[in-house]
Formats: sequence, C-alpha cells, structure tokens
Amino acid sequence: MTRTLLYVFGRERLPLIGLSFAVLFVSTLIGTFMPVDPELAKQIEEAYKQFEQYGPSVILLNNAFASIIMMVPLLGLGSAVYVAYTTGIALASVSSLAGIDPRLSFMFTFLMPHSILEFLAYSLALSENLAICQRILTRKELDKELRYLLATLIMVTIILTIGALVETATINVLGAGS
Repeated sequence: MTRTLLYVFGRERLPLIGLSFAVLFVSTLIGTFMPVDPELAKQIEEAYKQFEQYGPSVILLNNAFASIIMMVPLLGLGSAVYVAYTTGIALASVSSLAGIDPRLSFMFTFLMPHSILEFLAYSLALSENLAICQRILTRKELDKELRYLLATLIMVTIILTIGALVETATINVLGAGS
C-alpha cells in the first residue's frame, strides 16, 4: 500500500496532477470575473451559518463529496470545472460584499493554506479521473488503476481533513478579530 500511495504523487502522475491543477485554477479565475450574483452571496451566508452550527464536518463533507464525484470517469471532469468555477463566483460575490477587488481576493485565497490543500486534493481527484479514463480507453491495467483509485481516495481524505481543520482554525482566528 505504501508503494501505491507513493505512486499517487510519483513522477508518472505529476503531469496529470499539474494539468488538473491548471484546469481548476483557470476555472476558478474565470468564475472570479463573472458578474456578482446577490442570491449566491445569501447562499454563502447560509453556508457560513451551517459551519457555525456544525463546525469542520460541514467543510469536510462538502469537499469530500465534491472530490468523490471528481473521480467518476467523464462526469468528474465536468464536476471539477463546475466546482472550481462556482468557487470563483463565490469569491467574487463575497469580495463585492466586503468591497474588495475580486483579483485581490483570488490571489489571497491561493495563499491560504487550506485553499492550497483543497486544490491539491481536488487536483489529485481529477488526475485520478483522467488516469481511469485513459485506462478505460486503452483497456490496459484497469485493475491496477482501481488500487490507485483507493490510494488516491485515502490521500484526498487525509488532505481534506487537514484542510478542513486548518480552514476552521482560520475562520475562528479571523472571526475573533472582527
């Protein structure tokens, strides 16, 4: 299993992980420059209230569900682009409410440790989707890829758990300052 986990981050997977990150990054960037939706801002406010009520489990479950969908062949690619794009729209909405330039908000977001962890997890999930699709198309080593799927799922879960805890701590620290 250790060899399998190392393979998830191995040299052979790095191009897929990099491509996945680029797709997610660009999708988020495009979403950031879309017109602000006041209804979405209200939904984000409601989600924050859920977070206050249930804590990091809401963040973890939301991100884990998104990641699992991202691993589904074909469906996952569209889901990943949609999740990243709506993240950009959410950034723009929150930025407009706070009177902050969305470009600044976008840059700041990618400097936050929990965002880096979430995008790493999403990139791993999407790269697994691409690898599975490639294995299906070439009809080679699909059984081996299913083991990598399990290893990726474990890594994504660990990364998202750490990310949810870091995000919770960040929200608590920033919230205490207001």
